[in-house]
Amino acid sequence: GIWLKKQEITKQLLDEVSDLFPTAKLEPYLDQVSENTAENVMLKLPFILIPQESTLSSVAVNLRDVIDGPIGLAWLGVGFALAAGFFTLRGVIKMSERRTAFVSSVTHELRTPLTTFRLYSDMLSSGLVKEPATKQKYLETLRTESERLTHLVENVLAYSRIERGGAAVKKSEDLSLGALLERVSERLEIRAKEADMELQVQVTEFDSERKLKLNTTAIEQILFNLVDNAAKYACDGGKVILLIAEFQKNNLRIAVCDQGCGVSRRERGRLFKPFHKTAEQAASTKPGVGLGLALCRRLARAMKGDLFYEKVEQGACFVLKVPAELK
Repeated sequence: GIWLKKQEITKQLLDEVSDLFPTAKLEPYLDQVSENTAENVMLKLPFILIPQESTLSSVAVNLRDVIDGPIGLAWLGVGFALAAGFFTLRGVIKMSERRTAFVSSVTHELRTPLTTFRLYSDMLSSGLVKEPATKQKYLETLRTESERLTHLVENVLAYSRIERGGAAVKKSEDLSLGALLERVSERLEIRAKEADMELQVQVTEFDSERKLKLNTTAIEQILFNLVDNAAKYACDGGKVILLIAEFQKNNLRIAVCDQGCGVSRRERGRLFKPFHKTAEQAASTKPGVGLGLALCRRLARAMKGDLFYEKVEQGACFVLKVPAELK
């Protein structure tokens, strides 16, 4: 047999398990070892291990240790991934809804003039219309529907070019403000007369003679959309469409105002959103797919300007403000 020093052997054994049981103790165990003996009794030496505290209770979780270091970076990455997935999914859903609204509203807008073309052309070609006055009326209707269809297609194509990042704004021209208004006023007056309305242009003689440099094609498209909206939505409330052009320092400011019922507070938040009309709204309201104002604002901002709604006492007023290089 051999003799063991109790103090040294217990110290050596406790050091080996100190990482798991830092406060453990070894106590003498004098009872006989049997099958029912506790698991923490040593087989070869008469000692019993007393852990003092359980392993779980001795482990303290520090929040800072979880946040700092690689674990914190991993949790941060998971958070960013979840946020990115959420916003991506929401964007895809919104784009799908906009695409559905666009298809339904444009389909309705295309169906109306195409049905008119087919009906009236069949009647004219088959000789069912005998009276010259009726023929002229049908031809005038076909012309009106063709202009409406052309206007819709121009807006959709222009907006599509802007969405693709294409050349939405063409080369600028040098001309006077009076010449610009004279160039666009004829087309605007025809559109106003179609709605039994009158277009009035207000500009001072001094401003009319001032030379400027800007994109006349984009300006004409914006003004026609604004006058077209006034002719469609304000014809029941007033017979005058007012176009006011003036200079404010180096900016050209053109306001198109009507005397209709105006725009409700709820509708103002959706004025410049593209394709905000559904098929039901397109069928129950005036013709259009809710694209004109969105396109006009995009064109204005492409020229480093802006288009906004201005509250007035009666009717609605839209203001185009673009920087103009004066000559």
